[in-house]
Amino acid sequence: MIPARIKSLFQFIEFLHSNIDNFGQLNKVIAELHELNKERWSLKSHLSFQDKLREDEVNAEIKKKVDIIENEIAVPIKSKATELDVFDPNYPNTVWNRNYNDVVNLKENADRNDLTEVLQFTKKYLAFREAGNYTDYLFMGFIFGDLDKLIIGEIHNYFSGENITYALGVQGNSIGEALELIKKGYTTITVPFATQNTSTHQQTETSTYQGNNQTPSPPTPHECIGKGDIRQLPALKEIEAELRNRKTVREKLDYWVEAISKRVEEISGQRHDLESLTVLDEKEKSILEKVFGGVAYLVSPIKIPSYIHDEHFPNWWSNAEYTNWFIPLKSNWWFQKLVKDNKAEEHINSSLGADFIRGQLNQITNIESMADQLFANGEINIDNDYKDQLFRDMVEYLRIKGKYYQRKALPEIFTISVHPPLQAYARHVFYKDYLISKLHEIQTKEKKEFSVPQFVNTQPNNTNYKTKHYVLAYIFDCYAKGETLPIGQKGKLEKIGNDRIKPGKGNTFYKTFNTIIPKNFDLENTLLEIGGENWRESVLDLSDCPDKVDEYLKTKRL
Repeated sequence: MIPARIKSLFQFIEFLHSNIDNFGQLNKVIAELHELNKERWSLKSHLSFQDKLREDEVNAEIKKKVDIIENEIAVPIKSKATELDVFDPNYPNTVWNRNYNDVVNLKENADRNDLTEVLQFTKKYLAFREAGNYTDYLFMGFIFGDLDKLIIGEIHNYFSGENITYALGVQGNSIGEALELIKKGYTTITVPFATQNTSTHQQTETSTYQGNNQTPSPPTPHECIGKGDIRQLPALKEIEAELRNRKTVREKLDYWVEAISKRVEEISGQRHDLESLTVLDEKEKSILEKVFGGVAYLVSPIKIPSYIHDEHFPNWWSNAEYTNWFIPLKSNWWFQKLVKDNKAEEHINSSLGADFIRGQLNQITNIESMADQLFANGEINIDNDYKDQLFRDMVEYLRIKGKYYQRKALPEIFTISVHPPLQAYARHVFYKDYLISKLHEIQTKEKKEFSVPQFVNTQPNNTNYKTKHYVLAYIFDCYAKGETLPIGQKGKLEKIGNDRIKPGKGNTFYKTFNTIIPKNFDLENTLLEIGGENWRESVLDLSDCPDKVDEYLKTKRL
């Protein structure tokens, strides 16, 4: 007997199948959109004005085509799903949550007479998925992820005896190729599809980073290493129990990475980055199956089985603490791309390495200084989104500096290819630190070659300095380390003053800070006015990180 909700799911499949030809009429538009995205991916708007102009043109063309796909494909699919109450298009998790119990019921109560009808509809769904790649360009990717898991992984595989296994976002064979392989006797096939965020309408370009000699591609958000539910297996019980003792999202995610990485190392004999295990070959799949004690549908780049993920991270897309945790992890790919696109290693290892680094740092710090000034003047708002590339860069830098994403969720973090927050984090944190570190290596090497003693931060002669010198040193420490100044936080500033000068000087430090913070620290005259002609020496003398501050001041030409 087929449950009523499964009957509704079959009606939805019938709708999809009956529209194969209608949706297929947009295949040309989709192919053009794919080429436009490839072109946009190749442009270097941050290096070339001509590329910037072309990027604006390409973005306009992409928007037109995405709007067509949205109106002609996505809207009808979402409307039909709502009409049949199969799932709520605004909440992709409802695909699984609303239907899974009825799928279990179908498995337990179906008889021989139901087999033909069940397979008739699952094969129609396979035919629909084989017919076009339009779901790759829409938020529908999330929805079809669970539909594939439900209809193919849970229903079709169970009733047909086949085993088609899905890997979300992993480049590989098409569904058509998978079916051909099944006909040839293969039993486990990996089939790809991509995901898309509905608000930005930008194509996901997901594949796997293949090593230093190839252009890297963004890591994938989800993988599946098989069908079935592993919650009855004992392999993760100890980890699950410990996970429940962790109170915050960050603590849970940190512990998960630590525990699973350790298990992977124990099983494989070597340390693996969890994101590098992309389930592309049998060896990697075997490692993960041993780690989890069986097959599992894995969620997020750090390989969390779906039932554990659902328990600890419900509504993750609206949880700022969750999405913010992944920003450094997901930004690493963009950092690698920056290094590769700018040929950084080649330039740094040349005789002009230091000049190249200073030029790159100057580009970054110029944007940061401009952003800081515009923000101080009220001319830029971090709550607004800007079309202009330069303003987007400045806004994202300010958001990083102001810890904006610690309070605002970033649900599209796994799903879009052009990602300003991750690009900005890669540039203003990873790439900047990388450049400063490389410059320090070059200077250290030069000092050793010429027997020039390195700068040593000795204990400052406190009697020679006034409170304003301590404040100025503290401000530049924050700038050099990329830390946010605690403007308006009296208690924190007083504690800093007591620690950096001596107990009892906190209130004076706070008042002096408020007096000089509105000034423009990029101007030499301002610094002379505050700290005198030896302001630079006093800043380095009183700094907690003189080497970093020294490099920062050099990038500012101060």
